[in-house]
Amino acid sequence: MSRITLLFFLLLIGCDYRSKSNKIDSSMSLFETTIAEKIVYAIKEEDLKKIEEILITDTLLLSYQEPKFGRSLVHLVAREKKCKSLQKLLELGTNSNLKDIYGETALFESIYNLNEFDSKLGDCISVLLEHDADPNTTNYDESNLNKGSILEKGTSVLMLASSRSYEASTMLVEYGANINYKTKTGKTAAIVSLLTKNLKVAYLLIVENKAKVTDSYNASSILGISTISEESKLNDLLSQDLYPIDLLSNWIFPIGSDEHFLKMEIVKEFENQGLEYRDRKIPERIIQQIKALYPNSWQDFLEKY
Repeated sequence: MSRITLLFFLLLIGCDYRSKSNKIDSSMSLFETTIAEKIVYAIKEEDLKKIEEILITDTLLLSYQEPKFGRSLVHLVAREKKCKSLQKLLELGTNSNLKDIYGETALFESIYNLNEFDSKLGDCISVLLEHDADPNTTNYDESNLNKGSILEKGTSVLMLASSRSYEASTMLVEYGANINYKTKTGKTAAIVSLLTKNLKVAYLLIVENKAKVTDSYNASSILGISTISEESKLNDLLSQDLYPIDLLSNWIFPIGSDEHFLKMEIVKEFENQGLEYRDRKIPERIIQQIKALYPNSWQDFLEKY
């Protein structure tokens, strides 16, 4: 299997980066029959007065984590989009950086559920960051089938946002997220934005904030694998090093469109960092796609795309 074919295969798999994992029960039932049961009902109704009354009399709830997945009240309200309750919990001293058994904080939870058309979730992320949520937090979970999504060990919250939301990515960068943080396999937030074809986020990171794009990353990172078994049949393929610049060939936009303009600005920044996009070999599958889209002008398109 060639490097280009492998890259295409991994790109298809990489799309799962966008999917929300099903590792945790989405209901509030995890807190039933626990010491947090009463306050959970108050959170559900966003009864801020009741929330305060309960927390004043039982301060243990400020750091309480349910026993199954280690989720805190802050995880819960972030997931359920209860931003008023979130604000109250944090004002009363709840730790915004508590991690569940997967090493994920409430920021992860908010971004997993992010919908670009739902302003509430953006509000919750803002509330968390205003109350000292760590914009550089990372998970510590290996890839596993129970998660329902592919997240490499050490994935940062900015990497997750880079696959999903320009708004969330912008907020994290403004609050000091390290745009050049990389996992053991070399994956960065910029690479994630390129893999998931999140054009606006790629522009934000690479053009506006000069994210480093010269380093390679290991193919195994797309599968969420940070170590490769010697017995694996894919060992040789997954140990290959790939380069962010090759991901740009997958972006086929009409010449002159806003999307094409942003892509060319990203290409310029790659060139500023010493990488020539025009020197890269265009994969045959991309050429065939372009021929199908522009049968009468495909050669001219290839010169400009």
